[in-house]
Amino acid sequence: MNRTLAFLLALLIIGLTSLALGDGNAVTGDRDAVLLRYRLEPGDVQVYQADIKLNMKINTDQPDAPQNLAVGMTIRLPFSISGTERCEDGTMLADLRFHGFGLGMETKQGADTITFRADEQGIETRRNGQTLLSGQWGSTELGNMPDLRELLDVALRARFNDRAELLEMTGLEGLAGGFQGMDLSQGLNNQVVYPEHPVAPGDTWEHDLTQQVNNPALPGATMTVAGKATYTVLDRLTHRNRPCLKLGVDAAFEIPDPSTKASFEQDLSGTVFVDIATGVPLDCRLELTQRLGGSTQGVEFALNGTGTITISYLGGKRKLDELTGAAVDESADGPTDALKRLEVPMIAGQKIRINNSDYARGDVLTLEGEHYAVVAFKPTALKLHRKSDSAVFQLGVSSQGRITYVKLLGYAK
Repeated sequence: MNRTLAFLLALLIIGLTSLALGDGNAVTGDRDAVLLRYRLEPGDVQVYQADIKLNMKINTDQPDAPQNLAVGMTIRLPFSISGTERCEDGTMLADLRFHGFGLGMETKQGADTITFRADEQGIETRRNGQTLLSGQWGSTELGNMPDLRELLDVALRARFNDRAELLEMTGLEGLAGGFQGMDLSQGLNNQVVYPEHPVAPGDTWEHDLTQQVNNPALPGATMTVAGKATYTVLDRLTHRNRPCLKLGVDAAFEIPDPSTKASFEQDLSGTVFVDIATGVPLDCRLELTQRLGGSTQGVEFALNGTGTITISYLGGKRKLDELTGAAVDESADGPTDALKRLEVPMIAGQKIRINNSDYARGDVLTLEGEHYAVVAFKPTALKLHRKSDSAVFQLGVSSQGRITYVKLLGYAK
C-alpha cells in the first residue's frame, strides 16, 4: 500500500471514529427522559462487525504521467469488546480483539482494471482478469509481503467511563504492517459519547473536537483534526427486542492546520440504536462524503469520495465462542449452566429476588456476558428472555430457591 493511499485511509479512520470523542452538552425537557449510561461489567461481551464501502475518485498531477483513478473499496472487520475489570474510580477496563478481516479493492485507470482481495486465508491481485499475485499467508508466492493475519493476534486494552467515552488505549504497538504510524487510539471507540443529562425524543447534544494525531504522510509529524458532531434523539422504540433510543448523527470534520499541506473535509450523517437498559450501542449506519487535496512526495492530488459505514451488533459471549471456535454447548436449550446456578430466595408480589438483587418484570439481569429480561414469574417458575438471540427460557424454582430445571420455550419474534 503506497503512502498516499495509507494517508487517505488514516484520514478516513480518524474522521469516522472521532464521533465518539468529546464532552456532550445536552438540551432536554422533562418528558420521559432517559439517562444513557454505558453499563459494561466484568464478564460482559459485545461482538460487532464493521462493514465499510467506499467509492473514490483520485486525481494526481504527476509531471510525466497525470493519473485519474476510480477506486472502490470494501472492508469487513468483526471485533469484540469484553469487560475485564471495574476500577476504583468507576471506569471499566475492556479487551478489544479482531476476529477476522476482509478487504476488497478495485482500481480503474483508463482501460486497466486492477482488483485486490485479502482475507484470513490469503490474497489475490488481478489486472484485467489476469492473476498477478495469489497465495496463502506464509507461502513462498507472497515473498516478503506483511502477513495481515497479525491483526488477529493484537490484544488492545481500553478504559471507558459510563458515558461510553474511550479514555485510554494500550497495545497499539502490536498493530503492524499498514497500520504502523497511524494513531488509532481515537479510532476504536463506540459511536457516541452520552451526555451528562437525561434525554428524550427531540432532544439534542453536541461536542466539538480538536486533537493532534500522527500524520501518516510525514513520519514523526503531527496534524490537527477538528470536528463537530450533533446528536438528536429521533425516537424511543423497540429494536432487536430491546427498548432503545434511536439517535441521529450529523458531523463534520476538517484539517485546519496549513502546515500539513493538505485540505480535508468529511461529512457524516446517519443513525445509531442504543439499548436503554445497558447503554450498549447496537446497529449504526452512516453515510459519508469526503474531499481531500494536497501534496505528498512532491505530487499534487485531489480526492472526492462517498461511502457507507455499517456497524452491526452480532451478540454476546455465545457469538464470541462461535467466532473463536471455543467449545459451545450444543444441547437443545444451548448453554444454560449460568441459569442453573441461579438462586431465587424470594418471589412475592411484583418483585423477585435473584442472586441477592431484586427485579421486577421487564428488568434486565446479566449472567456471564449475556443479558436476560425478566418476562414473568410465579412461586414455582420464572421466565427469562435472552437478549442476544431472543431465546425464551422457563426455569423451575424449588421451595428452597434452587433452580430445578431449565427449558427452552422458543424464540421471541
